[in-house]
Amino acid sequence: MPEPRVEYISGGCLIDNISPLLDQFAQQSLLMVDVPNAPGNFLGLEDQCQAMLRLAEKLLTADLPLRRLVIRPHPYWYNLNLEAWQRLVREHPTRCEISHPAWSLDDDLRRSSAVVGILSGVLTVASACGLPAIFLETEHGYATGDLACFSPRQTLLPDAAFCEIGKILSDRNAYAEAQSEALKNAREYYTNGGNLDLSGAFFERLLRVESVGNRPPHNLQ
Repeated sequence: MPEPRVEYISGGCLIDNISPLLDQFAQQSLLMVDVPNAPGNFLGLEDQCQAMLRLAEKLLTADLPLRRLVIRPHPYWYNLNLEAWQRLVREHPTRCEISHPAWSLDDDLRRSSAVVGILSGVLTVASACGLPAIFLETEHGYATGDLACFSPRQTLLPDAAFCEIGKILSDRNAYAEAQSEALKNAREYYTNGGNLDLSGAFFERLLRVESVGNRPPHNLQ
């Protein structure tokens, strides 16, 4: 079916906690966020979740300077099935772990060199903190238009994501370049650090009634 015509309204953010994390290359650790096992393939999420799992397996078996892969499940996923991820931990006990619920997001970000996920808000936070962050995409996967500012260099298919992670964990210059790109895109996403626009003009735009048929289509990434 054709994509619906959608206008995404950028409102900024009030609650994301952004801390500068600008020198974490030497940790050579990767945080994988919002790992669920999606029931069914609604909006292509099952394919995306399986792509995450395959990426994790590939990273752990490749000849990369990856000291630690930290898997952080989505805190509100109602029916988590972590069996496949637990198997990875058993197979790679010295290099792979599932983040304990006692660890806060800030804790996990501080012990990571880079972050990878699907379309998590954690990735926008990580980018704004200065961590290279990758939005993993699949051919028919789901994404939202508000994340378009992170395309194309941070929104990558699995093979490209694997190559990019390998580079940023191995090469300090590549890490610095990815960090600069993440910060640039995050500034656009957070409108240069501005808070949510609660002016009358914002609500008028948000609540106005008009036919969406006259709006140009938004190309989802």
